[in-house]
Amino acid sequence: MNVMKSCLALLLLLPLLVTSCVPKSQFDALVLERNLYRSQAVHADSVADARLRAEADSLRQLSYAREQQVREIENLKATNRSLSDQVNDLRGRYESLLEQNREMVAGSGSEAVSLQQELTERRAELNRRESALRQAELNLQAREQRLSSVAEMRQGQPGPAIYNREAEARGTTPLDPTSGAVVDAGILFDELKQLMVAVTDSGYVIDRPAPDQIHLELSAGLLFADSSAVSLSGQRLLRRLGGTLRNYPQAQYTVVGHAESIDGDPQRAYAASTGRAAQVAVELARYGVDPGRVVAGGKGFYGADTSAFTGLAGSRRVEIAITIPE
Repeated sequence: MNVMKSCLALLLLLPLLVTSCVPKSQFDALVLERNLYRSQAVHADSVADARLRAEADSLRQLSYAREQQVREIENLKATNRSLSDQVNDLRGRYESLLEQNREMVAGSGSEAVSLQQELTERRAELNRRESALRQAELNLQAREQRLSSVAEMRQGQPGPAIYNREAEARGTTPLDPTSGAVVDAGILFDELKQLMVAVTDSGYVIDRPAPDQIHLELSAGLLFADSSAVSLSGQRLLRRLGGTLRNYPQAQYTVVGHAESIDGDPQRAYAASTGRAAQVAVELARYGVDPGRVVAGGKGFYGADTSAFTGLAGSRRVEIAITIPE
């Protein structure tokens, strides 16, 4: 039995012994194949690990990007809320500007009507003054014709009188300044009235208290820029006045200045009034009036009640008294 078992075992081991005996080349090929499979397995494992790491990194990046997007969305929401508030504020301002514009349009309509009325009134005033100026020119022409006739009669020469073109251009009387003829005070009075009407419509008083006297009061507003300096408009007025008066060489002039009360000090008021009178006298002499026939002085704040002006205008003025023999 044991022998049979041994034989049977030998028979079973015989194929194994036969098959286990392979050539060396085949064995080397099997080893090489095994190593190849092993290296491929190692490479596959490393590739899998790298892929896993890459996927993990990608997941981390995606998570970070998602967090960034969430933050950006929150910032955009905040920006959107701020812009919405700004839009609402701008809309409110726009509505306010529209309301202001409507009010301005409504106000400009009434203002335009007011300006149109004022323009109409000024045009009417301009037309009135132009009519007065034309009438004054007609009166002046008539006066010149009368003077021409008087000059012809006095000189005993026929034909028209010789006019002083330069004096006529300044609106003065066309008489010979060197003539010794007696000057008619009435003619001078009319000339001075026409001159003042052409220059201004207020701020002066002119009258004729006696046949040989003319009294002219001028407010400080017509003559002075400040306390005693003559303004440009005052110089123009005195230039025309002097151009007329110099044609009457026999006339005598008394220039009296007046001033308001300066802190109740009569000396300061007297100095101011005297300065005004002196300035007027100097300007008249500059424009042709003989300075030897001009007397200038001041009264301070005394004598204001005798003026035709009232209030401060009565205190700040200059009187020019003209005396001409009949």
